[in-house]
Amino acid sequence: MTVSNGQNKSVYRGRFTLFETHEKLFEGPIHVPPDGEPQVWPFAIAVPKGPSPRLVSSGNEQKYSNLSLKLEDIEKQSLPPAFYYAGDSWGKKFHGYVEYYLEAEIRLSGSGSPAGTATLPIFVRPPSSPIPITDFDLKGRSFGGLIKSQRLVPGMETTELSFKQKTQKFFGSSKVPEFIYSLEIDYPTVIQLGNPNTIPFKIRLLPNRSRTSDIIEDVPQKVTLTKLTMELKANTAVRCAGTFSSHDADKTAKHPIHLAQVMVGVGSIVVPSSVDEEAIDLGALLDLRLDARRPYTMGRQLSPFQNRLAPSFTTYNIRHSYRLKWEVTISIAGESTSLSGEYPVSILAPSEEQEIEAHNALTPEEKRKKFEEVLEAANLGVAGASAILDIIQAASG
Repeated sequence: MTVSNGQNKSVYRGRFTLFETHEKLFEGPIHVPPDGEPQVWPFAIAVPKGPSPRLVSSGNEQKYSNLSLKLEDIEKQSLPPAFYYAGDSWGKKFHGYVEYYLEAEIRLSGSGSPAGTATLPIFVRPPSSPIPITDFDLKGRSFGGLIKSQRLVPGMETTELSFKQKTQKFFGSSKVPEFIYSLEIDYPTVIQLGNPNTIPFKIRLLPNRSRTSDIIEDVPQKVTLTKLTMELKANTAVRCAGTFSSHDADKTAKHPIHLAQVMVGVGSIVVPSSVDEEAIDLGALLDLRLDARRPYTMGRQLSPFQNRLAPSFTTYNIRHSYRLKWEVTISIAGESTSLSGEYPVSILAPSEEQEIEAHNALTPEEKRKKFEEVLEAANLGVAGASAILDIIQAASG
């Protein structure tokens, strides 16, 4: 992280080593003729499921970490996914990355330095569900509201109001009927990328008859949904060690889900408005799903996100989190009102089943091409990390 203070700039870093695994493949004399076959040493290295408590806690202080650095807690933590982000905010330029790589080196007898080193990035996926989730951990919220209009009276739905009626309505006269209600919204707090199941978002209106004007107390009102907007907000925060305290920076990227044209195509959506009716699932109605690149509705691709979505995660010095913002507009008796909300949502990686299917769908030629693209991006160093993630994530769907 680079912090600018007028003419001065300060650089801060936060580094955690997650694990290290070493294996000696060969020791002894090697003779490779100029035109001979290369020497090959097969090997296998297992990537651990979690970080090393010893390495993570070594030289690091709790005040510079998002997670507990107690040895017993580190043992329970999982590895963060490979990740790269660069941003700037309020005089701070920062980048945060989680990288895994395989490094091979050859040393000559009597030499302390390696004669040659080769590095290959490894893509570590975050843990996910074995199969696509069906429980999106819905949370409910109830919003109170009222509509005040003469058009609530039966037979007046389409009547043009007189000047007197408009005046009464404008000044809130008690002679104007009031319809009191609560709007119930059930929204997801978990979304899985690439999940074939639709993302639920439910809505229902419940009249409050005891507070509604007597003249319309038992009159059923038609409630229509005229607008629905959604937006994912991705926040990336990094933490670096300082002299006395940590230095933090974060930035939020907005990813709108463009539903306007879809809503036009669907037409009028009637919102259930009695205790005897189940809430309508707008996600199922619109066939709403999303992957790392874009949302989908009604079998159509919507506008792509500005950047690929990465799963939510928190590690020692990086946090990548999301919030779902939504807004609905309903119409009752020709009167419109809007309600909105914004809540945390956890973005999960595709299920293991989906990852395997996507990998198996690649031809040998496609796999070879992806591997070559990864090697080319690796030559760019840290700057190529983002490109590597795009290549591998695209290959896995």
